[in-house]
Amino acid sequence: MKENKDGNYQRKKGLCEYKKSNNFQVKRRISKGDLAIKYRYYIQAPLISDLQSN
Repeated sequence: MKENKDGNYQRKKGLCEYKKSNNFQVKRRISKGDLAIKYRYYIQAPLISDLQSN
């Protein structure tokens, strides 16, 4: 995935860099084990909906 048009999100090489969401911030780097859980429940769903609406 690439940055969305707001420039909030970037994912590469198993790391997650996430600047801001609606009301919370996520650690810029998450280990691969935590990435599967946190990416799915806290990041993926809202951003997928944002990307589809763009």
